[in-house]
Amino acid sequence: MILFALSISAAVFSLTINPARQETSLKQADSQVSTLQNAITAKQTQLAGCNPSYLTKCVNPRTAELQALQTQLNELLKQSNALSEARASAQFWQKAADYLGTNPNDLQLNFAIARAVVLDLLGLILISQYTAARRLQLEKHPNL
Repeated sequence: MILFALSISAAVFSLTINPARQETSLKQADSQVSTLQNAITAKQTQLAGCNPSYLTKCVNPRTAELQALQTQLNELLKQSNALSEARASAQFWQKAADYLGTNPNDLQLNFAIARAVVLDLLGLILISQYTAARRLQLEKHPNL
């Protein structure tokens, strides 16, 4: 019974809580990407306004700042791509919930519970089949 409850809890976490956390991280990453893109545009405008002869006072510092922002943006985009699976999962559950006329969180929760129950029942069936075969083998050959 404890294993049954643990497997349901694990299934609920993996299908509902974890994607929700990833979706929150994805929204934060999207916001940060937008902020960095705006900062890059502002730095490019500042760099364009620099007098080309002011290398050490204007051009070089703005170029370095622009490169640093671009590096941050590239790292953030890599993280955002890693979280794209969460976005795809959220879109799938939203479409399924819209089709069924329900809440995506409720749908995920019900699916997680049903999945855990089915997997636990299959596990019990396999265990009972194994133990039944083992008992028959022990009855035929008691010396094993």
